[in-house]
Amino acid sequence: MAVPPLVSVSIITYNHEDYIAHAIDSVLNQQTDFAYEIIIGDDYSTDKTRKIIKEYQQRYPDTISLILHPKRYAGVPGRLNNITNIYACRGTYVALLDGDDYWTDTQKLQVQVDFMNNNDAFIAVANDVKIVTHDNQATGGYYSGEHKILQKDTSFSHENILQEGWCLTQTSSLLFRNKTFREFPDWYWTIVSADYALIVLLSRYGPIKYFKKAYSAYRIHEKSFTARHFLSKKTMSLKVKELQLLRKLYLPYGLHNRPFKNIRLSKTINQRISMFKYGYATRIKEEGNPWAAFAYLTKASLSDFSFVYYVDKIVQKIRRFK
Repeated sequence: MAVPPLVSVSIITYNHEDYIAHAIDSVLNQQTDFAYEIIIGDDYSTDKTRKIIKEYQQRYPDTISLILHPKRYAGVPGRLNNITNIYACRGTYVALLDGDDYWTDTQKLQVQVDFMNNNDAFIAVANDVKIVTHDNQATGGYYSGEHKILQKDTSFSHENILQEGWCLTQTSSLLFRNKTFREFPDWYWTIVSADYALIVLLSRYGPIKYFKKAYSAYRIHEKSFTARHFLSKKTMSLKVKELQLLRKLYLPYGLHNRPFKNIRLSKTINQRISMFKYGYATRIKEEGNPWAAFAYLTKASLSDFSFVYYVDKIVQKIRRFK
């Protein structure tokens, strides 16, 4: 039986014909002293993506394996593809890469694996990510720019990620220890932000190292899931329920030894929940129902400390008119 590779690179793709070759090449160009495999899961693309990845698999049969889904499944787009790919990974470590992103440094895998091999306490490692346009032009932005914790620290914990209520790293930068948990929980199949939830799950088992060098690129384009769905009314509603669920699972107020600490950690999650409630109301207003939007906000303000967020929004708007 062949010895499993040290690293499994999981690439998930859907209609990425303009980008998938760049993503695969950025992995094949990695300079490592260990073996790695590439598993590409295609979520029934309708463009030339499947043709392209088949050609790569024929050229690199010992490195690349394909999982070609026979249809688009119901549920959150891409979720089955994502989970199936991770379950198929044989390596000690799993590195993630979305089919429209790419790695910018040929030492990315080597640097991350060297760190993990020498630091058993860490469950995962990630790096900063530069933001680029559809044609690879840098926007000047970096993924870590909005996160205060990453401005002062080079690692983050389970409590940090819960307190942030948002991803502290971008998916295509992440490398983690395989088989950290046996299987994904049932709730993971129904949430929107699989990247945030995965980091929440992993960080329960140890801290995550963060390299402030940009070894990866996150591509913004009009065909991405974020551009097509993230600002929709449906997604806003799902995000509210998702964050409420994670708060309930990991920050119950009733814990005897740390109720006040959990309330503090919930503060930012409550702000995120309120933000998505506000976004949901905005979508209702854009549909031509301002009174329905007002009624929703009034009701929504009575839970999750949302009234605090709404008052702050009102104060900000008043100051703009002064």
